[in-house]
Amino acid sequence: MGFSVLTYRPLRGVQNFYIVSLAVADLAVALLVMPFNVANYILDARWAFGVVVCHVWLTADILTCILDVTVLDVQRHTHLYGVDTESVRYRTRPLPSDSRPDRLRSAPNH
Repeated sequence: MGFSVLTYRPLRGVQNFYIVSLAVADLAVALLVMPFNVANYILDARWAFGVVVCHVWLTADILTCILDVTVLDVQRHTHLYGVDTESVRYRTRPLPSDSRPDRLRSAPNH
């Protein structure tokens, strides 16, 4: 689904990016957090993987939740308050001849 949203233009809606973001967060939890959680449950709440893995596991557990919510908030904020690039009009006529950059640069040397 994520690849389809990125490559197929009609699927590039905000709602589809939300779904992909949630799917990536769920996948990260399933790969990084849940295996250690299951092992911890099987071993009767005895941690057998060392202090470093414990810190990495706790960090991954917290970050996957916090970062996903943060990304969703940032996406929603930019969607609501972001710059609408389609409504920006660019100047298409040339500048007057006296304000061209080559004329501004030619200052007399004193």
